[in-house]
Amino acid sequence: MKRDLRVFYGYRLLATAFVFVPVEVPYLLGRGLSFTRILLLQSLFSAVVILFEVPTGALADRCGRKWALAAGSLLTGLGSLLFWHARGLAGFVVAQALLAVGMTLISGPDSAWLYDRLAALGDDARYRGREGTATAMKHVGTALAFAAGGFLGRIDLGLPYLVTGCVSVAAAGAARWLREPPRDRRAAAWRGFLPHVGRALLASFTHARLRWAILYSAFIFVLLRVSLWLY
Repeated sequence: MKRDLRVFYGYRLLATAFVFVPVEVPYLLGRGLSFTRILLLQSLFSAVVILFEVPTGALADRCGRKWALAAGSLLTGLGSLLFWHARGLAGFVVAQALLAVGMTLISGPDSAWLYDRLAALGDDARYRGREGTATAMKHVGTALAFAAGGFLGRIDLGLPYLVTGCVSVAAAGAARWLREPPRDRRAAAWRGFLPHVGRALLASFTHARLRWAILYSAFIFVLLRVSLWLY
């Protein structure tokens, strides 16, 4: 388990290390996008996350969490490279959608992998502590990525996107080395996949406490993203 934890912490360090964030607005302005279109791209990101969060979580249940984490990192890497290559709004729209879908595959299955791996060893009581360490690693990765993005952006505004693509591929490689925890065969079966997604969506709207938790999280998420891009 110690080896798995080291790999998982390394994955968390790399998975959301988006080096391009400090330069995204000036980069897109330099590519001819208005500030209105830039924020529309951010709105698209949030909309795609809302649409895919539950289905990709169900997909991770079927395919395995580590494969979802690897796929999510590859998609974010591909989206970053497409941002670097794109020259028009359509290309940026596709790139942003890839980043958003990749994020839904990363966010959720990572915590589920950690809990299930600990539970399989009868050590789930330590989940909160392990999750706290993993979250700290994520924030360390973000801090280092943002600092690097500023320095790289002074050389070339497109360079942080290339570096993010490389970091995301490295994260996918780390996910590949994780051991998949045992899963319920019913959860791994493809039969009933769509009904499973439907039940999850229904629970999101019908369970009062869950509904309020989702609305609160969405409100905070919107405030954070709007303040970030306006800044």
